Amino acid sequence: MKFLRLTDGLEFARYDLAGLEACVVSISTLQERWAKDIARLGTVPIGEDAGGTCPGLMPDGRVVHFDYIIESPDDVDVIAPSFSSFLDDFM
Repeated sequence: MKFLRLTDGLEFARYDLAGLEACVVSISTLQERWAKDIARLGTVPIGEDAGGTCPGLMPDGRVVHFDYIIESPDDVDVIAPSFSSFLDDFM
């Protein structure tokens, strides 16, 4: 999260990562939009893609990919074991 605050967001070809209010998608907007999933999955949304799915940080540090259909933490797709790995894979 510190990286997102320092950079005020970042746009990847696949994901728009959240930043402050002036960026593509704000953290507060994501928190409102994905509130049910935050509670159900225990994840913190960090961005969105063009299809409306969301990468998020799990409590154990994994970066996962989910959408509004996901029912449980067991259903998410793990896309990286950590945020730094996620950035390494996409940068």
